[in-house]
Amino acid sequence: MNELYLDDGGRPAGPYPVQQIREFLRDSLVTPDHLASGSPEGPWTSLRQLGLLALPAAASSLPAPAAISPVPTVQVAVLNPVPQRQTSGLAIGAFVCALLIFIPGIDLITWLPALILGHMALGQTRRDPTLGGRGLAVAALWITYIVLAIGAIAIAFWLLIVVGLLTAAGSMGQPVRQPF
Repeated sequence: MNELYLDDGGRPAGPYPVQQIREFLRDSLVTPDHLASGSPEGPWTSLRQLGLLALPAAASSLPAPAAISPVPTVQVAVLNPVPQRQTSGLAIGAFVCALLIFIPGIDLITWLPALILGHMALGQTRRDPTLGGRGLAVAALWITYIVLAIGAIAIAFWLLIVVGLLTAAGSMGQPVRQPF
């Protein structure tokens, strides 16, 4: 028997030359109780019982190493994922309130919480740079201020129309003055 198969966790590994198996024993990669066979199908017998190997005395007292593998092992670097930044709850609340401005009926009450929460979130993200959500807070404030500006322009426009109509209606019953 010039070559032997070694048991690698229930699978045959090899074939290995007898001299290499002796080196495995010397380097404590296998123990004398490790199973070996002349063919991959078996029968499997311990290296000690085969009687072909000269065993060093210290080899039997060492603990059994992990099963050997005929394929060289490759070291793989495990990359730790970058921890995600926590998003400010105030910024999320401000952005939700800013979006609710576009729903008729609740638009008149959501602009104020959007402004308050947005400014609080900006201050919070400024004090704690590890906290995310600054973009949400800025977006909430932009949306709210733009909607408020459009609303103020619309109210001013309607007031001008109403004042103009009332002025025109009030002067209808009076005679027109002649300049001379």
